[in-house]
Amino acid sequence: MKKTIALIAVVLLVGALVGTYWLFQPHRNVTNSTVDHHLKVEVLVNEYLKDAKAANAKYLAADGVSNIIALRGTVNKIRQSSDGRTIIVLKQKGSKAGFQCLFVAEADTAGLHLQNTVIIKGVLRAGPGYDDDLEMYENGYLEECTLVELILVDQ
Repeated sequence: MKKTIALIAVVLLVGALVGTYWLFQPHRNVTNSTVDHHLKVEVLVNEYLKDAKAANAKYLAADGVSNIIALRGTVNKIRQSSDGRTIIVLKQKGSKAGFQCLFVAEADTAGLHLQNTVIIKGVLRAGPGYDDDLEMYENGYLEECTLVELILVDQ
């Protein structure tokens, strides 16, 4: 009986230690991290619309540490999230889908306007695709985004 109680106590202690480590492990700083892929928004959208399973295998990690993408595209929409952060939709004219980019709270996006060409760095969370129930294309999703570059028209 004492051995059973001791074994249960050890298992609970190990579980608590692992849970505490997982909960308080350092957060990945996307802003200072290396970019895994530099892509144009239309290239990434087309990869997902052609074969979402292959694109997920290429860009989303099974362990939950998804790739960091530097995405170049045209600002199609600018709005605020419910917590006040900026969401920018990158979508090429005539494209079926684009990418929603949720910026980090401290990101400076004040100088951005519709139709600006930008490079945005963020963590890929979901690719675009067609929703049969809604009968429409849905945008992909990047989060923890920062503005890398505002590109002038002649570049």
